Amino acid sequence: MGYLFVILASILFGSYPSIQEHVMTTGATPLGMVIVCNSVAGLSSLIIGLIRRESFKLDKKMFGSLALTGILGLFLTDYLLNTSYTMIPVGFTTMIHFLYPSLVCMTMVFVYKEKLTKGKVGAIVLSIVGLILLSGGDFSGDKRGVFVAIATAFAYGFYMISNDKSSVAKVPLMARSFYLNLFVAIAALITNIFTKSAVLPSGAENIELSVLVGIMLCTALILMNAGIGILGAGKSSFINMLEPITSFVVSTIVFHYSITVTAILGSVLILGSLILVTLGEEKKQTVN
Repeated sequence: MGYLFVILASILFGSYPSIQEHVMTTGATPLGMVIVCNSVAGLSSLIIGLIRRESFKLDKKMFGSLALTGILGLFLTDYLLNTSYTMIPVGFTTMIHFLYPSLVCMTMVFVYKEKLTKGKVGAIVLSIVGLILLSGGDFSGDKRGVFVAIATAFAYGFYMISNDKSSVAKVPLMARSFYLNLFVAIAALITNIFTKSAVLPSGAENIELSVLVGIMLCTALILMNAGIGILGAGKSSFINMLEPITSFVVSTIVFHYSITVTAILGSVLILGSLILVTLGEEKKQTVN
């Protein structure tokens, strides 16, 4: 079930950015979208958790871990990604951001002493080459955006590992999603005090679409966190490579982008990296 959870989460993560982009073309800003969408995601998690009678009580350690994971993981990822989009091409940003599975893999090997297998090495190589091809090869723009995009890879890598190895992993799924989104929304509101850059969605259609994104985000986070709990951060990170492929397919359909041979080849290589990770785990289970 862990694979299914992460696959479904990746599809959702890759689908809703096109909806966000549509809403932002009408005047809403990235920070405004974070405030609305994460607030909806947090409220949805709270309602579901209350219906399921999950506990929302936290000790000090869990509260601190959730705050760090929400702010340094999710909020920084969303905010810096949106910032990077304004500085360098989206494909280039995506390529750099999705170096995070390799960062997670190496962290799990050197910090948490997981075994570095040939399959993992192959998956790292295939994923990086695939991302380069999928990006379209447009590496223009403000070079400072590269460093911003690199920061997103570290931020999201931290988020994935925290959901696997810190006390965050012990928090029930709905409560975890609620608190993580709460801290993201709070961080966004504080950021707006200094930047004054939040413009919220307006108009019935855009508000409805933003609420839809919030619900999709809530569902994706819950599924991803459940998958991490079963598979671990390393394998979940590589399976999450389905996200840029989904984003490419959805944006191509919605915005009528042209499909190139290099993009198709890049997608195939990324899928190859997922297969290497999956087969490696199945072989390990068979041997055991």
